Amino acid sequence: MNKKTALITDSGCDLPLEYREKYNIRVLPLRIIFSDAEFLGNGDIPNDILFERMTREIPKTSLPDRRDLYSLFDELEKQGYTDALYVGISSGISGTFNAARLFAEEGYNSVALSVVDSKTMSVPEGYCVLEAARELEKTGSIERAIRRVKELRAKMTSYIALPTVEYLRKGGRIGAVEGAVGSLLRLNPVITIDDDGLFQTVNKTIGFKRAIEAIAKDFLKKFDGASVKIAVTHGLCPELAQSFLERMSRIANVEESFIEEVSPLLGVHSGPGLLGMVVIT
Repeated sequence: MNKKTALITDSGCDLPLEYREKYNIRVLPLRIIFSDAEFLGNGDIPNDILFERMTREIPKTSLPDRRDLYSLFDELEKQGYTDALYVGISSGISGTFNAARLFAEEGYNSVALSVVDSKTMSVPEGYCVLEAARELEKTGSIERAIRRVKELRAKMTSYIALPTVEYLRKGGRIGAVEGAVGSLLRLNPVITIDDDGLFQTVNKTIGFKRAIEAIAKDFLKKFDGASVKIAVTHGLCPELAQSFLERMSRIANVEESFIEEVSPLLGVHSGPGLLGMVVIT
């Protein structure tokens, strides 16, 4: 029997709609939970409304509902899929990957699920998913797609600049002490996602503009004249994202790039104004 493989990711992935539609990528929704309402984390609530609500209440986020997994795999089975590959948000940031891994081990129906931990999130995860899709289209091999994700991940450098660490602190994504000190001193850290898929502060600046300049300086040092792929994400500041990408394109030879607004699921933890970038060599 010929294999028919579906590609799945989650709300932690920032990838433009054109790619998701081209490769028929399914997005497993995580959930955003306010005291009076619950939303899916991949667009059920737009960021402008989300951020406005967050001025009054910081919501919680949760793993995908098991019913979403059942529904997705029922649909895949009906559509004749034999296999599925899930490229997931870092297991060091969310429990979603482990939930998917356990689901795969259970063998819910006839669709065999393989999983790979991207050990990242946002546009870095988006590029992992995109390259997995391209490999599946080219070879049809899940094993090669997984290998491609791991190879790509090893070539990534990511940067995140935030106007405030308050949302990360309240969401428990950085240490309470570091978050409190950062808020008190008005620090604007430059954060990366390390090889273990965990947040790591690489630079501490005073002022958001200085954080962006720190990213530009590091980019110049590492990638001046190099051939790279770049993806940029932002929290409702598209002009900043576009101008920053254009600036980086004058430093390096950018072979491919895209800009994508941060998903609401990730926006809960970043707040508005985020600027993030992944560079792939």
